[in-house]
Amino acid sequence: VDILQNVSSIQWHTAYYTTGTFEIHCKATESNLAYLRDGYRIWNTDTNEIGFVRYTYPSIDMEGHDELEIHGYLDNLDLRINPTMSSVKNVETDLYALVEKNKRDLDITCAAVKGLTATVDHDTTWESLRDSFQAICQEVGYGYRMLKNGNTLNQIELYERGLNENVKFSDKIGNIQAQSFLRDTSDYYNYAYVAGAGKSDERYVIEIDLRKNGEPRRELYVDAKN
Repeated sequence: VDILQNVSSIQWHTAYYTTGTFEIHCKATESNLAYLRDGYRIWNTDTNEIGFVRYTYPSIDMEGHDELEIHGYLDNLDLRINPTMSSVKNVETDLYALVEKNKRDLDITCAAVKGLTATVDHDTTWESLRDSFQAICQEVGYGYRMLKNGNTLNQIELYERGLNENVKFSDKIGNIQAQSFLRDTSDYYNYAYVAGAGKSDERYVIEIDLRKNGEPRRELYVDAKN
């Protein structure tokens, strides 16, 4: 166990019903080389989440220093599949049971049941545990995360995120650092040739003009044979 140091960038992307990711750029010190390796874990003390290293890329920065680029996921559910038919009815109890059934020495524990009430009618077989969690959590609006609970690492927890109607974002209160606006017109057309049934010059063609205020003509062909 060691503390992550000599870091130039950390991007920690927490998700809800999908898998979170992280990316770390740091110096290739002896400690970082020893602990930032495939399969090793990172504990984020701010979020209490566990990350699993899956990608390491050593490089040399512009000043000639050895550097490491590290990527990983915020769960290890992709490491086990369910090779038998399993039915999920009560989401909380049955997903935890799916984990227990397919642990096969995987370093993972399940959180205590909190009484979440969502139900589904879902059968799963030959899916990774991650695929099952994501599909079912997305269906019912639950999230999942892998946490450190006391001395217990890799504890998978299902949870339901409530709605906070009092959240405010403003540069005046300091929680907006920058604003940007992207305008993409690559798929925008305002003049269409719609061609019906027939061959070559025999096809019936209707021209539809949707231009506004003299905007430039952007043409699109629509094949409407059927």
